[in-house]
Amino acid sequence: MPPTNEPQQQVNNVWATQAAQADVTWTIPLPSGQVVRVKKVGVMDLLTAGIVQNFDSLTSLVVEEPIADAKKQLAGRKPKTPTKAEQEAAEKAEEARLMKVVLANPETIETMSAIADRVAVLACVEPQVALHYNPEDKDRTPIPADKRVPGKIYTDQIDFMDKVTIMSETVEDVDKLAAFRS
Repeated sequence: MPPTNEPQQQVNNVWATQAAQADVTWTIPLPSGQVVRVKKVGVMDLLTAGIVQNFDSLTSLVVEEPIADAKKQLAGRKPKTPTKAEQEAAEKAEEARLMKVVLANPETIETMSAIADRVAVLACVEPQVALHYNPEDKDRTPIPADKRVPGKIYTDQIDFMDKVTIMSETVEDVDKLAAFRS
């Protein structure tokens, strides 16, 4: 871009901040009582793991319907700030709705399970987690017991709700991919 006489924007160093944050880990308690050290899972991690398309299909099932419903309900209304109790009730209702959507569709359960397995491997720093199947295997056939490394934690040893919690606490920026989809 050629130089102009317009006031110049201040230069910042967001990239350095993001690089420093990439190494940040934190602990989260899981529904089973296990505590794990995790790191964030960003868009590039999901692209590298080849699971972005899985997020797309899952997101379309669980997000598009409520957005359309919310737009209908809010048409012509003034927005109001919910109380803490209303916010908590709304969050519980949304969790229940999501579980209903997921459980009603076997394909959704399989997709969510596969995503949760892959995210657990990407996010868990301590203890480290390994897939219980070969990622190239579309059927997700478990690695036989005699081929597993003793003491290693495999994704089929982790409770499903623990994996969902790991996913909800660590995956970020997936919504930013919408700009690239049409």
